[in-house]
Amino acid sequence: NTYSGKTSIYGGSISIAADSGLGTAPSSFDADNITFAGGTLATTTTFTLNSNRGVLANGYGYINVASSTTLTYDGVVSGSDILYKSGSGLLHLSGTNTNSAGYRITGGTLRVSGSIGSGAYVYITSASGIYDVDSSDTIETLSGTGYVQLATGITLTTGDAGDDTYSGVISGA
Repeated sequence: NTYSGKTSIYGGSISIAADSGLGTAPSSFDADNITFAGGTLATTTTFTLNSNRGVLANGYGYINVASSTTLTYDGVVSGSDILYKSGSGLLHLSGTNTNSAGYRITGGTLRVSGSIGSGAYVYITSASGIYDVDSSDTIETLSGTGYVQLATGITLTTGDAGDDTYSGVISGA
């Protein structure tokens, strides 16, 4: 695709196999280049999303990563609504994210080597879902089932004062 505007997903699903599936990437950071407001961005191959494409969770949205593939993004996820990680593939976030609502892992792996956002929560709704934490981070809450994998030498801090229930497995050093 060669359009140069923004992409807003209000429902249904957009399936792409490369960053160019979302048109021409902006030449500088655009905080709402991809806006979720009730739909799905599905990826079918391994690729990196251009970091100038800001991702805004202005309504819930799904990022569905196909089995045996990886979507890497080192830009910023912002907004105040839930972003769902679905599909059995790997979503790798390496930027400094500011989404204040949080992330639900309904399938596959969410790897974070940047920060997820201090006001955000992580809820793993699938027993096979994985939250792979590769850098020290502070989140609001951690709940659900599934797996949390901590890289060697990092600290994961939950920042709320309430009680949370996590009934999955936490591993790592």
